Amino acid sequence: AYALELRDGSSDNEVIGNRMVDLGGGGVRVGGGEGVPRRNVVADNVISDGGLDHFSALGVWAGITDATVIQGNVIRRFGYTGVSVGWRWDATPTACRANVVAHNHIHHVMLDLADGGGIYTLGFQPDPVLRGNHIHDVARGALAGRAPNNGIFFDQGSKGVLVEGNRIHETAGEPVRFHQSKKDWHTWRDNHLGMPPAPGEGPAAVLRPEWAHLEDGLPEVPAPPLRRMRAPSGSGAR
Repeated sequence: AYALELRDGSSDNEVIGNRMVDLGGGGVRVGGGEGVPRRNVVADNVISDGGLDHFSALGVWAGITDATVIQGNVIRRFGYTGVSVGWRWDATPTACRANVVAHNHIHHVMLDLADGGGIYTLGFQPDPVLRGNHIHDVARGALAGRAPNNGIFFDQGSKGVLVEGNRIHETAGEPVRFHQSKKDWHTWRDNHLGMPPAPGEGPAAVLRPEWAHLEDGLPEVPAPPLRRMRAPSGSGAR
């Protein structure tokens, strides 16, 4: 249910300059097999209109991976999270390390589900970096569960992240959320939380010029039936 998977020790691959649109599941999945993928790059892609059948799919999912770089992508219109890194439900170190999520433009995500965000991290992964990402319009669907939807969600065990130069605004919940993680477990530099760019400033992340055409002429993708539903009165959905 992903456009592309790199599994079972796949290393030193570059996924650059692709358009992945109208997806039953997600865009790119790195990890999930027996070996640890290392030094893969996912950059300058447009990953749009996903999770249409499998609502919990993501734009880019990187599980237990080493030095994965997710950079300069446009990720938008997903029922759940834009980018997720890490896959361990505590603070025990794993082979997941040195992953970089930088200069992505992530918007109009969390359109159906709850408990996620523009970027989601899980578990202790030494030397990770979240830098220069522009995250906005993190929504909350009518049938979403009770947990918040946020710009960045540091879930259980997340620590040691360099969070630098990110801009987050227009989010259903707080720009940043912590669950069994703490703000002072991370390093913070020059982030703009809850602040849209000034007029004419534009997003903090764009495709490189040779790939800018990937945003042109995208097909009109109908929303899935779930997204068009409304919560019944008294259901408790939030």
